[in-house]
Amino acid sequence: MKEISRREFMKYMGALGLSSTISFSSPVDLFAWEDPDLKKEDFPGRGRYVSHIWRDKSKAWDGKTEYYAVESDRDKTPKRLELPLENGKVWKTKGYYWKWPTTEEIVPPDIVERQLHPKGAKGLQEEWNELIGFKAPDLVGKIAPEIKSGMIISSQNYKQYPGLKELMPEDIYARLDPKSYMPLPQIEIVPTRSIYPNRWWIEFTRKYSKNCKIAEDGVTLQGWVAGTPFPRPDKNNPELAAVQLCWNHDKVDIIGDCLRFAPMYWDLYGADGKYDRTYHFHLWYFRQTGRTHIDPMPTWGKNKEGIFEWMVNYFSYPQDIKGFLLWRVRYLDTHRPDLAKMYIPSMRRVRRVSGTDLFDPLLGSDMIWEDFRSYWQKLSPNVFPNKYKLVEFREYLLPSTAPYGHARHYPRLGKTYFCFERRPVYVVEVDSLDRSYVYKKRRLFIDAETFTLIHIQNYDWEDRLWRTWMKNIVCEPNLGIIHEDVTHIIDHISKHCTVLHFTPTCCCKWITPSLPGRFFAGRAR
Repeated sequence: MKEISRREFMKYMGALGLSSTISFSSPVDLFAWEDPDLKKEDFPGRGRYVSHIWRDKSKAWDGKTEYYAVESDRDKTPKRLELPLENGKVWKTKGYYWKWPTTEEIVPPDIVERQLHPKGAKGLQEEWNELIGFKAPDLVGKIAPEIKSGMIISSQNYKQYPGLKELMPEDIYARLDPKSYMPLPQIEIVPTRSIYPNRWWIEFTRKYSKNCKIAEDGVTLQGWVAGTPFPRPDKNNPELAAVQLCWNHDKVDIIGDCLRFAPMYWDLYGADGKYDRTYHFHLWYFRQTGRTHIDPMPTWGKNKEGIFEWMVNYFSYPQDIKGFLLWRVRYLDTHRPDLAKMYIPSMRRVRRVSGTDLFDPLLGSDMIWEDFRSYWQKLSPNVFPNKYKLVEFREYLLPSTAPYGHARHYPRLGKTYFCFERRPVYVVEVDSLDRSYVYKKRRLFIDAETFTLIHIQNYDWEDRLWRTWMKNIVCEPNLGIIHEDVTHIIDHISKHCTVLHFTPTCCCKWITPSLPGRFFAGRAR
């Protein structure tokens, strides 16, 4: 990890056009994982680096050298390289190091020290399994047992396994057909892992979840302070369990109290399935209450306004959208609409967006504000009236959760294969009672062990499958950090696709409640 001075940091931020928007009083750790010796730049302020690298399994491993396919941000043509492997994370070729961020680079050392469990990863797993009442590997393997770990399934052989159709959501199964829109490449079945959150999340869940309950209106959450509000949803009451699960996802830890994706990518694909363009943007996230990583915990300050979290998105590439900025504040009060603003560079103006009018696609992508964090609709009995129901609780074959820092098996769409694993899943159906809302119905596939959303089906008011999300999750076993790695969003009606790529740095102490105001003040000037 490299510690930089205030002057160096401001120079770095200035290259992104943000120097007038950030202030801090102490040295800052720059979480950069491109080699500083690289001279080329994709856009000002960020060196060019390999964005995707994955193992080529057609080559046998000799114990020293693995064969990988590599592509850079601009060069979409994969290049096969022989790369010596160093600790599974660093490769060197042609004088340059291509490196994945390690745990120490995404989390400061003092945070790592405080998050480590005395018994290590095993201790975290045991405590979380005790809280939720099960371990994922114990609940799977009963549906289509002929589909086993190690199998490779492709468009050529998937019809040989009739049980596969029952084991996968119907829209994902349909993508195994080579004639479908955005067909899946071959998938590998991997063993089911037990996944768990961080140490303080577990501690606060144990401490505060016993005080959590759903109010008489059937939706409002009461008594929540931090952690998972309902580690054991009431499956005997489908309506109550569905609301509890939606709140579990709403409060789920997304890899830190102060998070930065720097940068984050959107790859857009057209109706012909071919790559169209890429957007680059920086995302800043701050959690005001429910904090489990950085002091003060669990709440920052007195929080008189009752803020739960906020998120800022600054778009930096391509040039026609550079400078566009979005900000959303979410409140704990379920009756208070969220605050949303945007800076429009062509107008040089900040505009406020209604907290109940967040349905327009973002910059030509297949995502709307309500889809941020997968399902970001405010859980409210009056702002967004819905009917909630737990449809089923069973295993599904879905994209796997990979240990952080390993070579990805999830590169750009259509280049190679995916890893899938059996996961115990709650399927929740959310039916809108407001005809003006963008979706008539949502089906949420919520991972039963982590309460993260790993698949979503959104339907329009004609009961047509409209948008789906297919996500893979990455975990850091020793710290219990969980976050998204790659997400596929498909518009099944317009035949359009958006692929999200995440490059995180979490626990950024210089991200504070004053950051959004500084952003908009700097942009407005």
